[in-house]
Amino acid sequence: MNPPKIIFIVPTYNRIQIVIKTVEINKGICARYGASMIVIDNASDDGTYDQLNAHHSDIKILKNNKNIGLKGSFKRAFVETSGTDRLLIFLSDEDIIFEP
Repeated sequence: MNPPKIIFIVPTYNRIQIVIKTVEINKGICARYGASMIVIDNASDDGTYDQLNAHHSDIKILKNNKNIGLKGSFKRAFVETSGTDRLLIFLSDEDIIFEP
């Protein structure tokens, strides 16, 4: 039996500079452990979706039509990743994982 796929879920709303830093730092962790990342933009109006798409095409970026909040974004992550054997790790848009 194969281990589950690890997927980092990062919801965000109007915090482009913070989420970019979070994505850039945590991408290294993803690469090291074969994980992937999904950023869920909660209908930001600060260019979050466009900037992430322009500079981080190697991660999945979802855009909600309206701000559905943290709980709604986590629910969307479950739906988007259903059908796969996965371990979802939910981060805030300002979380950074440090390795020992």
